[in-house]
Formats: sequence, C-alpha cells, structure tokens
Amino acid sequence: MVYVAVKASNAMNFTYSAGISSNGTMWRYDLARTGNYPNGPTALPLNLKWGYPTPDGSIGNIETIIANNVVYFSLAGNLYLYAVNATDGTLKWKYKGGGTFATPAIANGVVYAVCNDAKVYALDANTGVLKWSYATGDTVIYDFGSAVVADGIVYVTQEISTGTSIGRLYALDANTGALKWKYDAIAPILTSPTIANNTLYVVPESDRVYALDPVTGALKWYCSTGLSRVSTPCVSSGIVYVAGIKDLNMTTITAKVAACAINATTGTLLWTYATSAIGICGTSPTMTSSPAISGNTLYFGGIYTEVYALDITTQTLKWSFSNGAIAGTCNFTRSSPALSNNIIYVGSPNGYLYALDANTGVVKWSYVISTSADYPPNNPQIDSAAAVANGRVYIGKNNNLYCFGQ
Repeated sequence: MVYVAVKASNAMNFTYSAGISSNGTMWRYDLARTGNYPNGPTALPLNLKWGYPTPDGSIGNIETIIANNVVYFSLAGNLYLYAVNATDGTLKWKYKGGGTFATPAIANGVVYAVCNDAKVYALDANTGVLKWSYATGDTVIYDFGSAVVADGIVYVTQEISTGTSIGRLYALDANTGALKWKYDAIAPILTSPTIANNTLYVVPESDRVYALDPVTGALKWYCSTGLSRVSTPCVSSGIVYVAGIKDLNMTTITAKVAACAINATTGTLLWTYATSAIGICGTSPTMTSSPAISGNTLYFGGIYTEVYALDITTQTLKWSFSNGAIAGTCNFTRSSPALSNNIIYVGSPNGYLYALDANTGVVKWSYVISTSADYPPNNPQIDSAAAVANGRVYIGKNNNLYCFGQ
C-alpha cells in the first residue's frame, strides 16, 4: 500500500518562537518525547505509597502526566479525565466527556485532551472546569495520541473515517480553541506528535515519519524507515529516533524489533539497527513502546525482551534485559521505558514493574503489579509507560493507578 500525504488546509500565519519550555507536562516528559525525567527516586527499593482504583467501572490502559503535584490521566474505555493528588492519591476532580479521552497535556494551568466524541477539550487544571471545546465535525474511529502544546498552539491527532480510515492532525489556538490548520495522512495516526527544532514530527500507521512546519502545517519532508507500526518519535541533538517492527512474517507470525535514526533537518535515514530476537507477534502486532534517550544511549522495547540499550554512536548493543516472556502469547513490550537518575523504569509482559540500571541493565528493584490469575487468560502485561516526578514513580495497569516512592 502506498501512503500519500495530503496538504494542510486552513493554514494561518502566526509567529512561532523557538523558545519552548513545557517540560514535565507532556507525555514522555517533554515536547521532544525523550522519556528522560529529572527528580526521580534517589535510592531503591521503592514501596507502594498508594493505589487509586478508578471508580467508574471500565478497564483499560492508563497513561499519566504530572504537574504541580497532581497526576492527570485518562483510561481507555472510560468517559472520564482524572486529576489525583500526587502525594496521597485522593481525587481532586474528574471530568466526563462524550467518549474516551486520550492522554492529556498541560500548559499554563490548562489541561488539553482530545476525545473520541470528536471534540478537543481545554479544562482548568485546578478545578476541571471547562474553558473551551472544539468540535472537529469528523467521524472518529479512535484517539490514540497524546496532545502536545507549544507557543500557544495545541496539536492533537485522531483516527477518523472519510470512507476509509485516515489520520488527521489538528492545530488549535490554546486560548480559544480556534482551528489554525489541519493535516491529513491517508494512514491512521496511532502515535503522539513530537516537537523539536521548530518542527512537528508525526508518524502515521505506515513506515514513514513526517516533518511538518508547525506554523502552517506544510510538509517539510518524510522519511521511509522500512519498518511497520512505527512508534512515537523522540528527538535529541538534531536526530529523530523511532522504533518499529521489522521482517514481519505473516506465515510464521513472527517479527523483529528495530530502531532508526533520521536527520531531523533533512529527513535522511542515517541508520537502522535490527534486534536479533524473533518472537510471536500476533496477527496484528502493535508497536506502542516509544524510545527514551539519554546521552549516547537509546532505550527501546522489544519482543521477549523488555528493554534494549543501544549505543547510538556506534550502533552497537550495550545490553538487553528479558525476564517476562509468557509462552504462546504476544510478548511485545508495550510499556515505553522511562529514565531517571540512571534508572530505567519499564512495565513488562509478565506484569512486573522493573527498575534497571541504565548502564548495565541489571535489575535494581521490581514489583509485581499483576499476574495471569488477576487478568486471565495470560494477560498480566503492563502497557502503560511510567512517569516520574518528585522522587516517585507512577504507572497504571487496567483500572488502577499506582504510586511508588521511598
């Protein structure tokens, strides 16, 4: 199948400044989605400080962001957006939409989230009171990606139907919700947009990474990676990094996982590193684990392997860690690794939250969050990424949010 980029419509001229400072209030910590958090725990082991079971009956994936000592999250299959006290786990507020919310983002005291009721919502971060909503007018299939906010503009994505399934990216005024522009890709967009280098990076469900002008939505370049189910990008030092599925064999239902590096300015594919592991991946494999980066090391999930640590200078493997395979099941690591104070926090297919030494991959601490007995048949897998703030680690599994600290 050939994926064709469609030009942005409703483009408007406005000033986009290079100065961006929204760290800590976006999924994966920052606008570049590096997954590199400051202020994590300074010592291990950790203890369970509290758990928050969502009271509204749905079971689904939970992704979190933390700002001003509040944890904000949504729940797949649930109609609510939640704000919970990060210290004690008490509910501050919840807001009911007309569908499932994607993971929110926060800027200037406002929570932004796209919902599969075909609306984008802006809520007061302290009270949950609605400030504005924008109705897209589209027929929404699903909303996978987390919003990103920069210089007064909110960028969100949805999978919509126009007779066929496509992805649509919206750029909205953060103060009013007015549409700046929108951009269509024929393939659904199941990832979150990333911002760096005055460029907006987005990945539709194809082998391509797109770079857009954040002011107009015009296409700067696209790069064909040769992978499928490509992850949300992370950007560091002028290079875009993604992970995805390589050598998918639909006869044996096996695949490898690979990482790619792309020049952030030109879109040139610099290198691809494919893992040696080949595992059962299911008839419709989904690569949801997004890479994290620190210094010269890229961390990403795999098959039958929780984390790979790759030297991006030499493209050689530093270490890999595997302890969570369950025979006969799809063993993609869907949890995106989070890095803080030289520790990698990652959820596993076996239901564990692991803390790994970022230099060696040695297990420093682990905690059993779920087992096969809890979620039959054989579904203890943790899909969520950990988020780190103020010496604590937050992660969700189904309808529970957990907080770990010293």
